[in-house]
Amino acid sequence: MNKFQPMTIGALAVGALLLSACGQQSPNGGADEKLVYASFGGTLQDAEISAFVDPYSASSGVKVASDGPVDYAKIRAQVESGAGGWDVVHSDPFFIAGNCGTLFEKLDPAVVTNLSGIDPALSASECELPHYRYGIILYYNEKTFADNPPSSWRDFFDTERFPGKRGAWSYAQSGLLEAAVLADGTDPQQLYPLDLDKAFGKLDTIKADLVWAESPGQVSEQILSDAVDMAIVYSGRAYDAAVEGAQWKAAWDAPTIVSYESVAVVKGT
Repeated sequence: MNKFQPMTIGALAVGALLLSACGQQSPNGGADEKLVYASFGGTLQDAEISAFVDPYSASSGVKVASDGPVDYAKIRAQVESGAGGWDVVHSDPFFIAGNCGTLFEKLDPAVVTNLSGIDPALSASECELPHYRYGIILYYNEKTFADNPPSSWRDFFDTERFPGKRGAWSYAQSGLLEAAVLADGTDPQQLYPLDLDKAFGKLDTIKADLVWAESPGQVSEQILSDAVDMAIVYSGRAYDAAVEGAQWKAAWDAPTIVSYESVAVVKGT
């Protein structure tokens, strides 16, 4: 497996999750059943469709439409209004855990029978099925740093030895807070709970060189256009940029920040 590529960890189990959203199967094997699977779009959703949406549809006879991008306000509005819409959604685990039983259904282990095969450390609630694990990495322009490549998160925050703009998604789960604490000397094994004062203090040191992005896709655009010289980026986005011809490299010696995402059944579907 290429180092950049994310690892799907629950693709087979998602079929059972889709089944749980169907409720009672129709006598003709599911031909009258329809589901909507919502995700975040791009090559990630293409991979999900290939890994479990299309195989489930082919084996069950259930028609599954794909939609997106996922919007948490839309999920809340759907549940509160009782209107139909999305059945199974890809979501950040914190949102599922914070709304388990209110916006999302608790999973029935009699239906989703292989939940025991999922690492318990990758599940925060009874409503989620972890299905996707990925790394957040330090990515740099190899032309800019041909003679002095960065190799640590400390280097990401050192604009004297490594001058240039830094690209980052302005989102708490982008990994930037963790990177800041690691750069300040925190042992990776002692990362949590995060010292937020330390994290924001470290971010202040590169405030003038940070170029914020509104989405992971915008970080990819920063990389492809060479608008920044280093970036903190999801491994899959880095892989996509490399495929599109970006002359960038990953600083693999900087500890990869590992995270995961999940799928869940919307309440009342």
